[in-house]
Amino acid sequence: MGVIEVKQVVAMLTGIMLLLVGIFLLLVGAGGAAVFFAVCGVIAFILGVVEGLYGGIKGTGGTTYARIAQKTCPGCGEKHDIDYPKCPWCGYDYDENK
Repeated sequence: MGVIEVKQVVAMLTGIMLLLVGIFLLLVGAGGAAVFFAVCGVIAFILGVVEGLYGGIKGTGGTTYARIAQKTCPGCGEKHDIDYPKCPWCGYDYDENK
């Protein structure tokens, strides 16, 4: 288990608050709204716990990018994407220096 992040704590606290709002609405007699808030609170809390324990639900994160192969420039020694025709750091031209 890793370090708990702010978004995990926020999700769990949001879930607890929604659940408390649902319980309050149930006590004052707002049946449908109480159930809605209570269910949303439980779902948000569970998602926060899942995020904290397992790093989130896979497939719901941001965009995943494939890594492009890197090469080292013979001119300056810096690494860059293999498909660059010139080194972005020093301007070494691979086509010219073949």
